[in-house]
Amino acid sequence: MSESKSGQRVPIERFPITVIVERKCRNDKPWSIDHWSVIGLLPAQASQRFEKTMLRDDGHLSQYSWSGYDVALYLDDVESYHFNLEGESPSIFVIGEYTDAEDETGEIVPLLVTLSYDEAASYMETDSPIFNLPIPGEIQLWVEQYVLDNYRPVEKKKRKRQRWQQDAWVRNKRPLGEYR
Repeated sequence: MSESKSGQRVPIERFPITVIVERKCRNDKPWSIDHWSVIGLLPAQASQRFEKTMLRDDGHLSQYSWSGYDVALYLDDVESYHFNLEGESPSIFVIGEYTDAEDETGEIVPLLVTLSYDEAASYMETDSPIFNLPIPGEIQLWVEQYVLDNYRPVEKKKRKRQRWQQDAWVRNKRPLGEYR
């Protein structure tokens, strides 16, 4: 695993992206809440800060672009990337967080973007909102090349059975009549 001196994981490669988030308002019922979703990802220029830009707002539908994100590849997650690509529908995962941790009906902001099943599953266990999208073509080619260059399947080895000491088994064995 690639780690810095502080013990943090260090990505091997990064792909900058912009996340498109959508909010649908349902004003037809007083108890309905806004529905948030991630609808797309776009390649972007690398940026050091996160920035939210409104793309559209007609009162019922709002769309925002969040720039400053990137997909990072880590050497210790290469097996997870491999299984993601081999799956029925390869996905990219956007993990979100609520702007107000106490209110799970409010705005959702992207926290991170990953290609790792394992990382997405760990956030799923904490009830974070997770959105999966098909991997965009340019990113899929990039991660496929990374997996081809770095993934080496681990050979499965059959466990050998432990040999029990014959004497201990015979000594502790009950006569057949005691089982009936």
